[in-house]
Amino acid sequence: MTFITFNKSNWSGEEATINIRDNKFSFNGYDFELRNFNTAKGDDPKYDFHTVDFYYDGELFGTAHRFECDDEWEYNCGDFYRTHKHPAILCAIVAANRI
Repeated sequence: MTFITFNKSNWSGEEATINIRDNKFSFNGYDFELRNFNTAKGDDPKYDFHTVDFYYDGELFGTAHRFECDDEWEYNCGDFYRTHKHPAILCAIVAANRI
């Protein structure tokens, strides 16, 4: 079980805390889960490409990605873009902005 406090990155300046357990957490009344962690191997291991799917209440709502050499996970959809080092925090930030 891991408690993490983060800035919602939704222009409010508010912080939130989530409790992550087994890639699952609750936030703003919804249940979230990170699923389908995948890695596509590159020619050089530092270019391995990682993805993870974000689910809320059992429905897929996004996918984040990062290269092995990158420090942060990225989520983008059109002109909406967010990053974070922890994929569950990124999922919560996306939720704070989109759901």
